[in-house]
Amino acid sequence: MSRSSINRKQIRLKDYDYSSPGAYFVTICSENRKPVFIKFPVLKQIADKNWKKIPERYEMAEIDEYIIMPDHIHGIIFILPAVGAGLAPAHGNDNVPCSEKRAGARPAPTIGNIVGSFKSLCLKDWLEYIENNNMEIRAKFWQRGFYDHVIRNEKDLSKVRGYIQNNPEMVAEF
Repeated sequence: MSRSSINRKQIRLKDYDYSSPGAYFVTICSENRKPVFIKFPVLKQIADKNWKKIPERYEMAEIDEYIIMPDHIHGIIFILPAVGAGLAPAHGNDNVPCSEKRAGARPAPTIGNIVGSFKSLCLKDWLEYIENNNMEIRAKFWQRGFYDHVIRNEKDLSKVRGYIQNNPEMVAEF
């Protein structure tokens, strides 16, 4: 185990299924909180494009309010119940005959899977942009991991939406 993983604080809810239908507030930061989305406006466009494509990549995901700040992204992602849920358990040891399972059924992705693929696709597009423009810069721009908050009710959802909508004003006050 590396030193960084030993000192890394566990921020996930213990025993919570992060593939469960619900609303999730995520914050994804740039490495060392550098203002990469200001320094490289095309990177902001790449992030915006890939965020909007989350529902295309994951049919059970919807995006809600989001904002791209100079050094981080805030957004709300909904994981919807899977169509035909219950026909194919997400884990083994089930007693459902093969004939009753959906063809190609897979477990629902976790919020971590969704955010991970978003970050990966942004990096892929950024690397392509760097190469196509003969830029000699470091490609890595994401901080490891991300922050999430499970939104538990409508009041919480409204509060998070307000926070995202007002975030630029809060930053301007500093």
